[in-house]
Amino acid sequence: MKKVKIALWIIILGFLAVIVYQNLPYFTSKHSFKIDLVFEQYSWPELDNYILLIACFILGYIIAFFFNLSQRMKSRKEIKRLNAAVDSHLERISELRSELENLRSGSTKSFIQKTKRM
Repeated sequence: MKKVKIALWIIILGFLAVIVYQNLPYFTSKHSFKIDLVFEQYSWPELDNYILLIACFILGYIIAFFFNLSQRMKSRKEIKRLNAAVDSHLERISELRSELENLRSGSTKSFIQKTKRM
C-alpha cells in the first residue's frame, strides 16, 4: 500500500509539473493591482502570477484553519470527556471482577464448610 501511495504522489506531481511547464509564460507574467475608491486610490507593485497563486493558497489554508478551529476544540473536549468515562468504566469493571472472584472463592469455602459439617 505504501508503494502505491508513493506512485500516486509521483504521478500527481508529474501532472502538476507538466501543467506548470506548458503554461510557464502565464505563471511568469506580471500583474499589478489597483484599487480605485471614490476618495483614495491604491496600487501595488507588479507581482508574478505564481506568487499570487501561492499567496491565495496560503490565505485559503489560514482561513480554513481558523474556521475549523472551534470544531477541533469541541472535539478535544469530547474526546477528554469520553476518555474519562472509559477510565471510570474500566475501574468499575475491575472492581466487579475482584468482587466476583471474592464471591467465587467465598462460595467454594462455604460449600466446603457445609460438606464438612455433614
